[in-house]
Order: sequence, then C-alpha cells, then structure tokens
Amino acid sequence: MSIVSTATLRKITIVTLAVAFLSFGAVEIHKRFIVPRRQQQAQAPTPPSTTEETVPTPTPAVDRFELVESITGIFEKWEKVPNSSDKYAFLTDPQTGESFPKVRVGFEFSPLYGDGSGRKDATVFAVEKSEEDYEVLGYLKDFTSEEIDKLIKPGDEIKINLKKWTDKVGNVKDEGGNLLAHWLFIKREFGKQAVEEEVGRKIQRT
Repeated sequence: MSIVSTATLRKITIVTLAVAFLSFGAVEIHKRFIVPRRQQQAQAPTPPSTTEETVPTPTPAVDRFELVESITGIFEKWEKVPNSSDKYAFLTDPQTGESFPKVRVGFEFSPLYGDGSGRKDATVFAVEKSEEDYEVLGYLKDFTSEEIDKLIKPGDEIKINLKKWTDKVGNVKDEGGNLLAHWLFIKREFGKQAVEEEVGRKIQRT
C-alpha cells in the first residue's frame, strides 16, 4: 500500500479548502446580490412598448363661450315674441336636418339691436345674388306681413348674421338667452329686382 506524503496531504487540504471557500462565496453573492436584484426587477412596472401607439390624454376645453358669426339654414316658421313686434325664426341644418336654436329677428327699433349706447336699431334685410354680391333692401320692419310671407317661405334657405358685442367677444342675446339677428339674407339670382317683382312695388331704402 502506497503511503501519501505529508506534502501531498497538505496540497490536497489547501485545494479542498479553496474550493469550499469559493463555493461558499458564490452562494453568498447569489443570495445577497443576484436574488434581490431579480426580485426588484419582477416588482418594477413594465415600461410601455415603444412600438405600440399610446392614446394621448385629452386636453380639457378652455373655451367656455363660442362666438357664432352666422347661421345658414332652411326656414321652418316664425313665432311671435310676447309684447313685441319681433319674431323668432326657426331654421334647420340643410345637411343634417337638425334644428338650430331659434333666433330673434327685430321687426321694430329696439336698444337690443343697437351698439350698447342706448341707440335703437332693428334687423337689416338684404338679398344675396351670390356669396360675394348682395343688395340691402332696408329693414324687415319696412315690409308688411304679407310681403314677408311672400319673400320668406317654409323650405327657403336663408342666412342670418348674428349680433355681436362691440366691446368684448361673444354674441348679444335677449333676456331669454336667444341669439339676435343683425342681418337677414334671402337668396335671389336677380337680387333686388326679383324682390320688387315678388312684392309688386319699388323698394326704397329708408
């Protein structure tokens, strides 16, 4: 039987201790650093993928008041304004058929249609020959009810320019919160001449 020398035993012992030390160190490193890091990665939220479209957060509307310049629609009917010669005009959207808010049309001089200084005014009546060409007929109050019924029939397309404030942004409204007609346009290819033929008289602007 061969005898292992003392020097050889010493080498074997050193190698065994070194392996044991390295194994213990590896286990400790894994426990102290690798495992906690994996746990943190598992708990952290996953960032969104850059390849996916993200839906932007809607921005709250900041404009609380919308200025309406004009309304073009199909005339439906008139409605009398209590204690006044004015009338409400009812129009519908020619594209959708939905009703517009009723508009108060001035058939008498009133501070409502003035410039805010107390001056009285009324709705101006005009006829459009085209989008770029029109003629002023006067005021609606200068026409009789019979003439108005001849010129503005249910189903006709009319345009109303709405009254605006002169010193701030926004539409002027009556005490009921209804928009006011500053100008009212009817459409005729031959303009004032066609209107005069329909009412049977010459129209003199006042």
